[in-house]
Amino acid sequence: MALQSPRTTGRRYNTVPLEHDDERDHRYLLARAIQYLNEQLRPGGVRAVTAATTELMTDRLVLGDATGGAFTVTLLTAAGREGHEITVKKTDVSGNAVTIDGAGSETIDGATTVALSAQYSSRRLVSDGTNWHVIASI
Repeated sequence: MALQSPRTTGRRYNTVPLEHDDERDHRYLLARAIQYLNEQLRPGGVRAVTAATTELMTDRLVLGDATGGAFTVTLLTAAGREGHEITVKKTDVSGNAVTIDGAGSETIDGATTVALSAQYSSRRLVSDGTNWHVIASI
């Protein structure tokens, strides 16, 4: 039995032979495939928030309105989520900050938090599997 790769060359599929009796490899490949599909094919979730919150697995964009007071958006762990992207944007004109915080001791470009204080400022972040990196800043 061969597993077909999603990458193709012309009309031919690249294949990886699998041993039928190695159930552990099958479970590992299945878990990685499910993780990939969850990351790549999840719905494009846009969520508006007005108070402290934690990122949801379905979030792609979190719109923060801090009119009622400053608050923090806590990211899910970067561990095991290499390539995962999330954008956080402040939508209101108030002087209250929307702060982005990595999970636990995880950092964002080396800092523990990033504060968005200007209206329409945003950060697009990507996980390297250990910490978060800013790939776009407005």
